[in-house]
Amino acid sequence: MSARRIAINLALAVAYTAVFAQCYDTFLYRHYEYAGYALYSRSAAFLGLAYFMAVSPVALYRGPNAVSSVVSVFVYLLLYVPIILTFTLGSSLPLGEIVLIQATFMAGMLLLFLADLVIVRSPFLLDSGVDLMPMVLALTLAGTLYMVVVYRGNLTFPSFGNALYEERFAKESLGAGLATRYISSWLATVLVPLCFAYALTAGKRSYFLAAATACLVLYMAAANKIVILLPFVYVGFYVLVRRHLRFIFPVLGSALAIVISALILTADPDGPSWVVASILLNRTIGNGGQITMAYYDFFAVHPQTLYSHVMGIKLLTQPYPYGDLMVGQVIGQHYWTPFMNANANFWATDGIAAMGLGGVAIISAGCALLFAAMNSLTRAYDTLFVFLAFIPFVITLLNQSMFSSIWSGGAFFLLLLFHFNKKNAAITQR
Repeated sequence: MSARRIAINLALAVAYTAVFAQCYDTFLYRHYEYAGYALYSRSAAFLGLAYFMAVSPVALYRGPNAVSSVVSVFVYLLLYVPIILTFTLGSSLPLGEIVLIQATFMAGMLLLFLADLVIVRSPFLLDSGVDLMPMVLALTLAGTLYMVVVYRGNLTFPSFGNALYEERFAKESLGAGLATRYISSWLATVLVPLCFAYALTAGKRSYFLAAATACLVLYMAAANKIVILLPFVYVGFYVLVRRHLRFIFPVLGSALAIVISALILTADPDGPSWVVASILLNRTIGNGGQITMAYYDFFAVHPQTLYSHVMGIKLLTQPYPYGDLMVGQVIGQHYWTPFMNANANFWATDGIAAMGLGGVAIISAGCALLFAAMNSLTRAYDTLFVFLAFIPFVITLLNQSMFSSIWSGGAFFLLLLFHFNKKNAAITQR
Protein backbone atom coordinates (compact mmCIF):
# COMPACT_ATOMS: atom_id res chain seq x y z
CA MET A 1 0.00 0.00 0.00
CA SER A 2 1.30 3.44 -0.92
CA ALA A 3 2.35 5.99 1.68
CA ARG A 4 -0.48 8.24 0.48
CA ARG A 5 -3.10 5.52 1.10
CA ILE A 6 -1.68 4.84 4.56
CA ALA A 7 -1.81 8.55 5.39
CA ILE A 8 -5.45 8.73 4.25
CA ASN A 9 -6.35 5.71 6.39
CA LEU A 10 -4.61 7.19 9.42
CA ALA A 11 -6.40 10.50 8.96
CA LEU A 12 -9.72 8.68 8.72
CA ALA A 13 -8.85 6.68 11.86
CA VAL A 14 -8.23 9.95 13.72
CA ALA A 15 -11.60 11.30 12.54
CA TYR A 16 -13.44 8.10 13.46
CA THR A 17 -11.82 8.05 16.91
CA ALA A 18 -12.89 11.66 17.46
CA VAL A 19 -16.43 10.86 16.37
CA PHE A 20 -16.66 7.92 18.77
CA ALA A 21 -15.27 10.07 21.61
CA GLN A 22 -18.00 12.61 20.90
CA CYS A 23 -20.58 9.81 20.79
CA TYR A 24 -19.38 8.56 24.18
CA ASP A 25 -19.53 12.02 25.72
CA THR A 26 -22.80 13.35 24.30
CA PHE A 27 -24.85 10.17 23.80
CA LEU A 28 -23.64 7.09 25.67
CA TYR A 29 -22.72 8.80 28.94
CA ARG A 30 -25.60 11.25 28.76
CA HIS A 31 -28.35 8.69 28.11
CA TYR A 32 -26.91 5.41 29.45
CA GLU A 33 -25.00 6.37 32.58
CA TYR A 34 -27.33 4.03 34.48
CA ALA A 35 -25.99 1.11 32.41
CA GLY A 36 -22.42 1.69 33.56
CA TYR A 37 -21.03 4.44 31.33
CA ALA A 38 -18.93 6.91 33.34
CA LEU A 39 -17.00 10.01 32.30
CA TYR A 40 -13.79 11.28 33.92
CA SER A 41 -11.81 14.42 33.26
CA ARG A 42 -8.51 13.62 31.51
CA SER A 43 -5.39 15.62 30.74
CA ALA A 44 -4.50 16.56 27.17
CA ALA A 45 -1.35 14.39 27.39
CA PHE A 46 -3.32 11.31 28.44
CA LEU A 47 -5.94 11.88 25.75
CA GLY A 48 -3.19 12.32 23.16
CA LEU A 49 -1.60 9.01 24.15
CA ALA A 50 -4.98 7.28 24.02
CA TYR A 51 -5.66 8.68 20.55
CA PHE A 52 -2.23 7.46 19.43
CA MET A 53 -3.02 3.94 20.64
CA ALA A 54 -6.45 4.03 19.02
CA VAL A 55 -5.10 5.14 15.64
CA SER A 56 -1.62 3.63 15.27
CA PRO A 57 -2.60 0.01 14.38
CA VAL A 58 -4.04 1.29 11.09
CA ALA A 59 -0.46 1.99 9.92
CA LEU A 60 -0.06 -1.78 9.50
CA TYR A 61 -3.29 -2.23 7.53
CA ARG A 62 -2.32 -2.86 3.90
CA GLY A 63 -5.69 -3.24 2.22
CA PRO A 64 -7.95 -6.30 1.76
CA ASN A 65 -5.23 -8.75 0.78
CA ALA A 66 -7.21 -11.63 2.29
CA VAL A 67 -10.42 -12.25 4.21
CA SER A 68 -8.70 -11.56 7.55
CA SER A 69 -7.89 -8.03 6.39
CA VAL A 70 -11.60 -7.33 5.88
CA VAL A 71 -12.62 -8.97 9.17
CA SER A 72 -9.92 -6.99 11.00
CA VAL A 73 -11.41 -3.71 9.73
CA PHE A 74 -14.69 -4.63 11.45
CA VAL A 75 -12.85 -5.62 14.64
CA TYR A 76 -10.99 -2.30 14.59
CA LEU A 77 -14.01 -0.06 13.98
CA LEU A 78 -16.65 -1.85 16.05
CA LEU A 79 -14.55 -3.21 18.90
CA TYR A 80 -10.98 -1.94 19.19
CA VAL A 81 -11.62 1.82 19.07
CA PRO A 82 -14.57 1.57 21.52
CA ILE A 83 -12.42 -0.45 23.94
CA ILE A 84 -9.53 2.02 23.86
CA LEU A 85 -11.78 5.08 24.22
CA THR A 86 -14.04 3.54 26.88
CA PHE A 87 -11.07 2.79 29.14
CA THR A 88 -9.76 6.30 28.38
CA LEU A 89 -12.94 8.16 29.26
CA GLY A 90 -14.87 5.85 31.57
CA SER A 91 -12.46 3.82 33.71
CA SER A 92 -11.70 4.73 37.33
CA LEU A 93 -8.48 2.69 37.33
CA PRO A 94 -5.07 4.34 37.84
CA LEU A 95 -3.84 5.94 34.62
CA GLY A 96 -0.76 3.72 34.46
CA GLU A 97 -2.92 0.60 34.57
CA ILE A 98 -5.22 1.99 31.86
CA VAL A 99 -2.20 2.60 29.61
CA LEU A 100 -1.01 -0.98 30.17
CA ILE A 101 -4.47 -2.30 29.26
CA GLN A 102 -4.58 -0.17 26.11
CA ALA A 103 -1.07 -1.22 25.09
CA THR A 104 -2.05 -4.88 25.40
CA PHE A 105 -5.10 -4.42 23.19
CA MET A 106 -3.02 -2.40 20.72
CA ALA A 107 -0.55 -5.28 20.41
CA GLY A 108 -3.49 -7.63 19.80
CA MET A 109 -4.94 -5.40 17.08
CA LEU A 110 -1.55 -5.18 15.40
CA LEU A 111 -1.37 -8.98 15.30
CA LEU A 112 -4.76 -9.19 13.61
CA PHE A 113 -3.75 -6.68 10.94
CA LEU A 114 -0.55 -8.68 10.32
CA ALA A 115 -2.31 -12.05 10.01
CA ASP A 116 -2.53 -11.76 6.22
CA LEU A 117 1.28 -12.00 6.01
CA VAL A 118 1.20 -15.59 7.29
CA ILE A 119 0.59 -18.29 4.70
CA VAL A 120 -0.16 -21.80 5.96
CA ARG A 121 -0.23 -24.41 3.23
CA SER A 122 -1.95 -27.77 3.66
CA PRO A 123 0.30 -30.76 2.88
CA PHE A 124 -2.75 -32.51 1.39
CA LEU A 125 -4.61 -31.71 -1.81
CA LEU A 126 -8.21 -32.19 -0.73
CA ASP A 127 -10.06 -30.52 -3.59
CA SER A 128 -12.94 -32.93 -4.25
CA GLY A 129 -13.16 -31.97 -7.91
CA VAL A 130 -16.88 -31.30 -7.39
CA ASP A 131 -18.63 -27.94 -7.31
CA LEU A 132 -20.38 -28.11 -3.93
CA MET A 133 -22.55 -25.01 -4.35
CA PRO A 134 -25.52 -26.93 -5.86
CA MET A 135 -25.36 -29.20 -2.81
CA VAL A 136 -25.44 -26.09 -0.59
CA LEU A 137 -28.62 -24.97 -2.35
CA ALA A 138 -30.22 -28.40 -1.98
CA LEU A 139 -29.33 -28.57 1.73
CA THR A 140 -30.72 -25.06 2.27
CA LEU A 141 -34.04 -26.08 0.72
CA ALA A 142 -34.11 -29.35 2.67
CA GLY A 143 -33.29 -27.61 5.96
CA THR A 144 -35.98 -24.99 5.36
CA LEU A 145 -38.54 -27.71 4.62
CA TYR A 146 -37.51 -29.52 7.81
CA MET A 147 -38.14 -26.37 9.86
CA VAL A 148 -41.55 -25.93 8.24
CA VAL A 149 -42.49 -29.49 9.18
CA VAL A 150 -41.22 -29.23 12.77
CA TYR A 151 -42.99 -25.91 13.42
CA ARG A 152 -46.10 -26.64 11.33
CA GLY A 153 -49.10 -24.89 12.80
CA ASN A 154 -46.81 -22.60 14.83
CA LEU A 155 -45.29 -20.44 12.11
CA THR A 156 -46.18 -16.84 12.89
CA PHE A 157 -44.68 -13.46 12.07
CA PRO A 158 -44.17 -11.69 15.42
CA SER A 159 -43.54 -7.96 15.58
CA PHE A 160 -40.38 -6.57 17.16
CA GLY A 161 -40.61 -5.67 20.83
CA ASN A 162 -41.93 -7.65 23.80
CA ALA A 163 -44.11 -9.80 21.53
CA LEU A 164 -40.95 -11.12 19.88
CA TYR A 165 -39.52 -12.46 23.13
CA GLU A 166 -42.86 -13.88 24.22
CA GLU A 167 -43.10 -15.72 20.92
CA ARG A 168 -39.58 -17.04 21.24
CA PHE A 169 -40.22 -18.30 24.77
CA ALA A 170 -43.52 -19.95 23.76
CA LYS A 171 -41.84 -21.93 20.96
CA GLU A 172 -38.68 -22.80 22.84
CA SER A 173 -39.71 -26.41 23.47
CA LEU A 174 -40.34 -27.04 19.76
CA GLY A 175 -36.73 -26.29 18.93
CA ALA A 176 -35.22 -28.14 21.86
CA GLY A 177 -34.43 -31.32 19.92
CA LEU A 178 -30.80 -31.94 19.00
CA ALA A 179 -31.52 -32.31 15.27
CA THR A 180 -33.62 -29.14 15.16
CA ARG A 181 -31.01 -27.11 17.03
CA TYR A 182 -28.22 -28.22 14.70
CA ILE A 183 -30.23 -27.77 11.51
CA SER A 184 -31.44 -24.29 12.47
CA SER A 185 -27.90 -23.30 13.46
CA TRP A 186 -26.33 -24.63 10.26
CA LEU A 187 -28.98 -22.90 8.19
CA ALA A 188 -28.36 -19.52 9.81
CA THR A 189 -24.55 -19.61 9.99
CA VAL A 190 -23.42 -21.76 7.05
CA LEU A 191 -25.97 -22.50 4.35
CA VAL A 192 -27.87 -19.19 4.22
CA PRO A 193 -24.65 -17.09 4.23
CA LEU A 194 -23.17 -19.21 1.44
CA CYS A 195 -26.34 -18.85 -0.63
CA PHE A 196 -26.46 -15.07 -0.14
CA ALA A 197 -22.74 -14.72 -0.92
CA TYR A 198 -23.01 -16.86 -4.06
CA ALA A 199 -26.18 -15.13 -5.22
CA LEU A 200 -24.71 -11.65 -4.92
CA THR A 201 -21.21 -12.30 -6.28
CA ALA A 202 -22.12 -14.80 -9.00
CA GLY A 203 -25.55 -13.46 -9.94
CA LYS A 204 -27.49 -16.61 -8.93
CA ARG A 205 -31.00 -15.40 -8.11
CA SER A 206 -32.28 -18.84 -7.13
CA TYR A 207 -29.75 -18.95 -4.29
CA PHE A 208 -30.89 -15.55 -2.99
CA LEU A 209 -34.53 -16.66 -3.07
CA ALA A 210 -33.69 -19.87 -1.20
CA ALA A 211 -31.69 -17.99 1.45
CA ALA A 212 -34.36 -15.30 1.92
CA THR A 213 -37.04 -17.98 2.28
CA ALA A 214 -34.96 -19.80 4.88
CA CYS A 215 -34.54 -16.54 6.84
CA LEU A 216 -38.29 -15.96 6.78
CA VAL A 217 -39.04 -19.49 7.98
CA LEU A 218 -36.39 -19.31 10.73
CA TYR A 219 -37.85 -16.02 11.96
CA MET A 220 -41.41 -17.35 11.91
CA ALA A 221 -40.27 -20.52 13.68
CA ALA A 222 -37.89 -19.24 16.35
CA ALA A 223 -38.46 -15.45 16.38
CA ASN A 224 -34.76 -14.76 15.75
CA LYS A 225 -34.66 -11.10 14.73
CA ILE A 226 -31.07 -11.22 13.50
CA VAL A 227 -32.00 -13.84 10.91
CA ILE A 228 -34.85 -11.83 9.43
CA LEU A 229 -32.45 -8.90 8.97
CA LEU A 230 -29.83 -10.96 7.10
CA PRO A 231 -31.19 -10.29 3.57
CA PHE A 232 -30.94 -6.54 4.20
CA VAL A 233 -27.49 -6.89 5.82
CA TYR A 234 -26.15 -8.82 2.85
CA VAL A 235 -27.59 -6.51 0.22
CA GLY A 236 -26.40 -3.48 2.18
CA PHE A 237 -22.82 -4.74 2.50
CA TYR A 238 -22.73 -5.83 -1.12
CA VAL A 239 -23.97 -2.48 -2.42
CA LEU A 240 -21.55 -0.62 -0.13
CA VAL A 241 -18.36 -2.46 -1.08
CA ARG A 242 -18.93 -4.46 -4.29
CA ARG A 243 -16.87 -2.05 -6.41
CA HIS A 244 -14.82 -0.59 -3.61
CA LEU A 245 -13.58 -3.60 -1.65
CA ARG A 246 -10.00 -2.38 -1.95
CA PHE A 247 -11.16 0.78 -0.18
CA ILE A 248 -13.21 -0.98 2.49
CA PHE A 249 -11.50 0.77 5.40
CA PRO A 250 -12.14 4.34 4.19
CA VAL A 251 -15.59 3.43 2.83
CA LEU A 252 -16.79 1.66 5.96
CA GLY A 253 -15.04 4.02 8.36
CA SER A 254 -16.48 7.09 6.63
CA ALA A 255 -19.97 5.58 6.46
CA LEU A 256 -19.93 4.74 10.17
CA ALA A 257 -18.57 8.15 11.13
CA ILE A 258 -21.28 9.90 9.12
CA VAL A 259 -24.07 7.70 10.52
CA ILE A 260 -22.84 8.08 14.11
CA SER A 261 -22.59 11.86 13.73
CA ALA A 262 -26.07 12.09 12.19
CA LEU A 263 -27.61 9.99 14.97
CA ILE A 264 -25.90 12.05 17.69
CA LEU A 265 -27.40 15.20 16.20
CA THR A 266 -30.90 13.86 15.52
CA ALA A 267 -31.56 11.22 18.19
CA ASP A 268 -34.42 12.26 20.44
CA PRO A 269 -35.80 9.94 23.14
CA ASP A 270 -39.27 10.86 21.93
CA GLY A 271 -38.45 10.67 18.20
CA PRO A 272 -38.46 7.84 15.64
CA SER A 273 -34.66 7.79 15.29
CA TRP A 274 -34.18 6.81 18.94
CA VAL A 275 -34.52 3.07 18.36
CA VAL A 276 -31.95 3.15 15.57
CA ALA A 277 -29.57 5.27 17.66
CA SER A 278 -29.93 2.97 20.66
CA ILE A 279 -29.28 -0.18 18.65
CA LEU A 280 -26.34 1.16 16.65
CA LEU A 281 -24.63 3.52 19.10
CA ASN A 282 -25.24 1.66 22.36
CA ARG A 283 -25.79 -2.02 21.64
CA THR A 284 -23.66 -2.40 18.48
CA ILE A 285 -20.72 -0.02 18.91
CA GLY A 286 -20.61 1.32 22.46
CA ASN A 287 -21.39 -1.99 24.13
CA GLY A 288 -18.14 -3.61 22.98
CA GLY A 289 -16.01 -1.21 24.99
CA GLN A 290 -18.29 -0.86 27.98
CA ILE A 291 -18.80 -4.57 28.55
CA THR A 292 -15.08 -5.31 28.06
CA MET A 293 -14.33 -2.82 30.83
CA ALA A 294 -16.92 -4.53 33.05
CA TYR A 295 -15.22 -7.89 32.42
CA TYR A 296 -11.84 -6.39 33.33
CA ASP A 297 -13.13 -4.87 36.58
CA PHE A 298 -14.88 -8.08 37.60
CA PHE A 299 -12.13 -10.57 36.80
CA ALA A 300 -9.47 -8.37 38.41
CA VAL A 301 -10.94 -9.35 41.79
CA HIS A 302 -12.79 -12.62 41.06
CA PRO A 303 -11.46 -16.02 39.91
CA GLN A 304 -10.50 -16.24 36.25
CA THR A 305 -11.65 -19.30 34.33
CA LEU A 306 -8.29 -20.41 32.91
CA TYR A 307 -10.31 -21.43 29.82
CA SER A 308 -12.50 -23.81 31.78
CA HIS A 309 -15.44 -22.01 30.11
CA VAL A 310 -14.43 -23.62 26.79
CA MET A 311 -15.82 -27.06 25.96
CA GLY A 312 -12.96 -29.53 25.59
CA ILE A 313 -10.29 -27.30 27.14
CA LYS A 314 -12.08 -27.46 30.49
CA LEU A 315 -11.05 -31.12 30.72
CA LEU A 316 -7.41 -30.01 30.90
CA THR A 317 -7.66 -27.14 33.36
CA GLN A 318 -9.17 -26.20 36.72
CA PRO A 319 -12.86 -26.79 37.48
CA TYR A 320 -15.05 -23.99 36.18
CA PRO A 321 -15.47 -21.62 39.16
CA TYR A 322 -19.02 -20.37 38.52
CA GLY A 323 -21.15 -23.50 38.63
CA ASP A 324 -23.98 -23.67 36.10
CA LEU A 325 -23.77 -19.99 35.15
CA MET A 326 -22.14 -19.06 31.86
CA VAL A 327 -19.54 -16.28 31.93
CA GLY A 328 -22.02 -13.80 30.46
CA GLN A 329 -24.59 -14.66 33.11
CA VAL A 330 -22.02 -14.14 35.87
CA ILE A 331 -21.26 -10.63 34.59
CA GLY A 332 -24.89 -9.81 33.86
CA GLN A 333 -26.07 -10.80 37.32
CA HIS A 334 -23.21 -8.98 39.03
CA TYR A 335 -23.64 -5.62 37.26
CA TRP A 336 -27.18 -5.55 35.91
CA THR A 337 -30.09 -7.95 36.52
CA PRO A 338 -30.49 -11.59 37.61
CA PHE A 339 -31.78 -12.46 34.15
CA MET A 340 -29.13 -10.80 31.99
CA ASN A 341 -26.59 -12.76 29.96
CA ALA A 342 -23.86 -10.20 29.26
CA ASN A 343 -22.03 -12.24 26.64
CA ALA A 344 -19.02 -10.41 25.24
CA ASN A 345 -16.44 -10.41 22.47
CA PHE A 346 -13.51 -12.80 22.13
CA TRP A 347 -11.07 -10.40 23.84
CA ALA A 348 -13.30 -10.16 26.91
CA THR A 349 -14.45 -13.79 27.09
CA ASP A 350 -11.35 -15.71 25.98
CA GLY A 351 -8.89 -13.09 27.14
CA ILE A 352 -9.88 -11.18 30.27
CA ALA A 353 -12.27 -13.77 31.73
CA ALA A 354 -9.78 -16.56 31.06
CA MET A 355 -6.45 -15.05 32.17
CA GLY A 356 -6.72 -11.28 32.53
CA LEU A 357 -4.45 -9.14 30.36
CA GLY A 358 -2.23 -12.13 29.68
CA GLY A 359 -5.29 -13.83 28.23
CA VAL A 360 -5.84 -10.88 25.86
CA ALA A 361 -2.35 -11.46 24.44
CA ILE A 362 -2.92 -15.22 24.19
CA ILE A 363 -6.29 -15.02 22.45
CA SER A 364 -5.03 -12.29 20.11
CA ALA A 365 -2.29 -14.64 18.96
CA GLY A 366 -4.81 -17.49 18.68
CA CYS A 367 -7.19 -15.34 16.66
CA ALA A 368 -4.35 -14.24 14.37
CA LEU A 369 -3.52 -17.91 13.74
CA LEU A 370 -7.18 -18.62 12.99
CA PHE A 371 -7.19 -15.70 10.55
CA ALA A 372 -4.04 -17.06 8.90
CA ALA A 373 -5.73 -20.46 8.45
CA MET A 374 -8.83 -18.78 7.01
CA ASN A 375 -6.67 -16.85 4.56
CA SER A 376 -4.76 -19.92 3.45
CA LEU A 377 -7.90 -21.96 2.79
CA THR A 378 -9.71 -19.18 0.94
CA ARG A 379 -7.03 -17.35 -1.06
CA ALA A 380 -8.19 -18.93 -4.32
CA TYR A 381 -11.66 -17.47 -3.88
CA ASP A 382 -13.00 -14.00 -4.49
CA THR A 383 -12.41 -12.04 -1.26
CA LEU A 384 -15.85 -10.43 -1.31
CA PHE A 385 -17.54 -13.84 -1.66
CA VAL A 386 -15.51 -15.22 1.24
CA PHE A 387 -16.21 -12.25 3.50
CA LEU A 388 -19.95 -12.36 2.80
CA ALA A 389 -19.97 -16.05 3.68
CA PHE A 390 -18.21 -15.28 6.99
CA ILE A 391 -20.53 -12.46 8.14
CA PRO A 392 -22.24 -14.61 10.85
CA PHE A 393 -18.77 -15.59 12.09
CA VAL A 394 -17.78 -11.92 12.32
CA ILE A 395 -20.98 -11.07 14.20
CA THR A 396 -20.37 -13.93 16.63
CA LEU A 397 -16.70 -13.04 17.12
CA LEU A 398 -17.65 -9.49 18.10
CA ASN A 399 -20.15 -10.78 20.66
CA GLN A 400 -18.95 -14.16 21.91
CA SER A 401 -15.98 -16.43 22.50
CA MET A 402 -13.66 -17.15 19.58
CA PHE A 403 -14.16 -20.85 20.20
CA SER A 404 -17.94 -20.42 20.01
CA SER A 405 -17.46 -18.40 16.83
CA ILE A 406 -15.59 -21.23 15.16
CA TRP A 407 -18.46 -23.64 15.83
CA SER A 408 -21.69 -21.69 16.27
CA GLY A 409 -20.52 -18.91 13.95
CA GLY A 410 -20.03 -21.47 11.19
CA ALA A 411 -16.31 -20.92 10.55
CA PHE A 412 -15.36 -24.59 10.92
CA PHE A 413 -17.91 -25.81 8.40
CA LEU A 414 -17.24 -22.97 5.98
CA LEU A 415 -13.52 -23.75 5.99
CA LEU A 416 -14.25 -27.40 5.30
CA LEU A 417 -16.33 -26.45 2.29
CA PHE A 418 -13.72 -24.02 0.97
CA HIS A 419 -11.06 -26.69 1.35
CA PHE A 420 -12.93 -29.48 -0.41
CA ASN A 421 -14.88 -27.49 -2.97
CA LYS A 422 -13.84 -27.46 -6.61
CA LYS A 423 -12.81 -23.92 -7.42
CA ASN A 424 -15.90 -22.56 -9.14
CA ALA A 425 -14.89 -19.99 -11.76
CA ALA A 426 -17.74 -17.69 -10.69
CA ILE A 427 -16.30 -17.23 -7.20
CA THR A 428 -12.54 -17.54 -7.70
CA GLN A 429 -10.12 -14.71 -7.15
CA ARG A 430 -10.41 -12.00 -9.77
